[in-house]
Amino acid sequence: MQSEYWGPPLICLFILVVYYGVRFYLNKKRLQLVPWMIYGLEGNGPHVVSFVLTHPNDEAYYFSPTLEMLGDFRQQYSSVDVHALVLSKGNYSGEGDSRVSEMQTICNKYKMQCTILDEPDMQMDTPTWDKDRIAELVQKFLEKNSSKVVITFDEHGVNSDSHRISAHDAVMAVKEKISDLRVWMLASFGSASANFPLFAYLEAIFAKTIACVHSFGPVYQNVKIHESESSSGFKLFFNSYGYVNIFKRL
Repeated sequence: MQSEYWGPPLICLFILVVYYGVRFYLNKKRLQLVPWMIYGLEGNGPHVVSFVLTHPNDEAYYFSPTLEMLGDFRQQYSSVDVHALVLSKGNYSGEGDSRVSEMQTICNKYKMQCTILDEPDMQMDTPTWDKDRIAELVQKFLEKNSSKVVITFDEHGVNSDSHRISAHDAVMAVKEKISDLRVWMLASFGSASANFPLFAYLEAIFAKTIACVHSFGPVYQNVKIHESESSSGFKLFFNSYGYVNIFKRL
């Protein structure tokens, strides 16, 4: 009888110890990402970390953990500036100007300098974007801002999105020209990890470079800033990218 009495409390205690142990471990790992990004760069800074995104809302839906991490780091250190190059203003339903305004709100929130393009051959209804043209724009942007660190999508583009893949391919082309460019690619989750955050956290335990948050708040608040785009709170809740970003470095 006594063992039965102590069984459930011990199980609960074990779960709490594991939960807070994993949380502590992931928090420790996330603090290493920005120092790794800028380690060994010449000069005392500020060093410019640049996002290369396809359209407004990419930063909110996929990179909220990274934005939160960069924001926390910059509250303590002045050695990093954050910029973003957004390749399209997302004018696929005639609300491009609204999306630009919403993106600027995000940029102001995270003290990020944003450049939003509106190229005629890089619209949202264009099936594929010219990699060479994007590479030209990305290289010009990086050189103008003296940026040696880029954050973008990996070769899978999160969900095989052709525009995100084009952005990745363009950054790879720039890397061939600028050999010391540091490229950090958001690792695309498989279908299970993409839709079940618990699996994403498990992957993060074994990954080397991550950014993570432990609540639904940041991604929900950021996506809601993009009022011109409909979003489901239920879908957002199960969006693993809103909790965990795992990076691969090139």
